[in-house]
Order: sequence, then structure tokens, then C-alpha cells
Amino acid sequence: MQQRTFFLGLLFILPLAATHAQSLAKREVNSTVTTVAELVREHYVLREEGEAIAAYLLKDLQEGRFYLAESLKQLDSIMTKSLREASQDFHLYTWNNYDLVKQLQAPEAEDEGAESTSFFNDDAAHAANFGFAKVEVLPDNIGYIRLSQINISEHSLETLYAAMRLVQHTQALIIDLRDNQGGGSSVGSVLETFFFEDRRDLLEFRSRNGQTELESTVPWL
Repeated sequence: MQQRTFFLGLLFILPLAATHAQSLAKREVNSTVTTVAELVREHYVLREEGEAIAAYLLKDLQEGRFYLAESLKQLDSIMTKSLREASQDFHLYTWNNYDLVKQLQAPEAEDEGAESTSFFNDDAAHAANFGFAKVEVLPDNIGYIRLSQINISEHSLETLYAAMRLVQHTQALIIDLRDNQGGGSSVGSVLETFFFEDRRDLLEFRSRNGQTELESTVPWL
């Protein structure tokens, strides 16, 4: 038996035991959807909305919506549609990615070098030039950077520095985020730091359990 897993909203992973066959047994679908619903109920940032989203998923399950899926890909697509109908939150989705889940589930002791094969440094990251799709100086000395994704880590810093050097003497800068697929940084708010001379607090994250986390510009740039 192989461990198949879905990845929910870049935050939650859940196991689904299945054979290599792509057809889905009813028990597999039930297990997956009920686990997703429970994770949303327990972890969604707004408690009442989390309850409502979970209830919506379970209603769709009871009505047989998810049994239409004939593969894991179809199931994650149907679940994503249901999640977004319930929440109007397009950060919320399910995604079947066995390689990513295997990496996330690796023990920490064995996972120290995991970043080398992660989102920040895999073949796709290099092929996408770490998201720096286009960097140029437009007429009238206007800088232009098109980012297809946000991929900032120790592996992409030289690419970031090169892009910022090219536009450092421009009169204005356009950062084009159209069709950007999202992403993140493993080394702090480096890109944002270029736009401030002094240290600045940028974002405050508040979880529903009351914990807060402050994100600031980096001191080493």
C-alpha cells in the first residue's frame, strides 16, 4: 500500500491510503473529505467560518458530489471547488502531490538538506528563474520587474540582487504581479527591505488562538 496525500491550502497535509490504481473507493473519498473538513474546522483562521466551510464539505459528501471523482486529480479539483464555494477564499485548496508530501513528512533529523529539493530550489524553480520572468528599463527610465512567482531564498538571492541592481537608478519601478502564482521567502522580507532605509515592521499575523507573529525588514541587507 502506498501513502497518498493531499495538501490543503499550503498548510495541512492529510493521509489517504490507496493502491496504485486511479479509481477511488468510496471509503477513500469519505476518509479524505472528512479529514479535510476536520482540519478546516480546527485550523481555519475564523472559527465560525471554519465551522461553516466544514459543514458545507460534509453536506456535499452526503449528497454524493465527491463520488463522481475517478482519480485523485479529479477529487482534489472537486474538493477545491467546494471549499471555494463555501468560503470565497481562493487561498484554500486541495492538491495531490506525493513528492511534496513525502518531503514534508520527512523527520527533521533526516530533512536538514530538504530545501535543496524544495519549492525554493527544485528544477521548476531554476527553470522559472526563481520567478524573475522579466527585468528591464523602459523608456523614460522606468524600471520593470515581472514576477511569475515569489521565490526568495539563499538560492535566489543573487538573482534578486542582479534584478535590483539593474533598476536601482530608475525614476520609478513597476513590479508586475499579474498571473503571479504566489510563493514565499525562507530568508525573511528581503525584497521589501529594498524599499526602506530603516528597519520597518511590515506585517502582523494573528492566529485564532491569540498568538501573534511580526514580520519586519531584514537587518542584514
